[in-house]
Amino acid sequence: MTQTGKALADGYLPTTQGVLYTCPSGTRTYISEITLFNNHATPQTLSIYINRSGTARREFYTTGFSQYRRAVRERGLVLEAGDTIEGETTTGSAVHYIISGVEET
Repeated sequence: MTQTGKALADGYLPTTQGVLYTCPSGTRTYISEITLFNNHATPQTLSIYINRSGTARREFYTTGFSQYRRAVRERGLVLEAGDTIEGETTTGSAVHYIISGVEET
């Protein structure tokens, strides 16, 4: 098996629940860190969800996020092929995210 550590995804949380990362086919992904930063002048409400392939979506993290605040969620999540990480926030282009981990094929 080959393991590749990397930044798996980055961007801005959408204002409606959307997919941030999907575990590729034939792959197991170990999430080491989800970094969030509110670069907007007003507080944001944000939610991160884990959607296991074939099961119901589960809320992973929801919080009020103050102006210019940074948070790191270190969870050691394991995702199987087809599982997704999803998210949403109050204002578009306000909360930047980086998802880091290792993909094993």
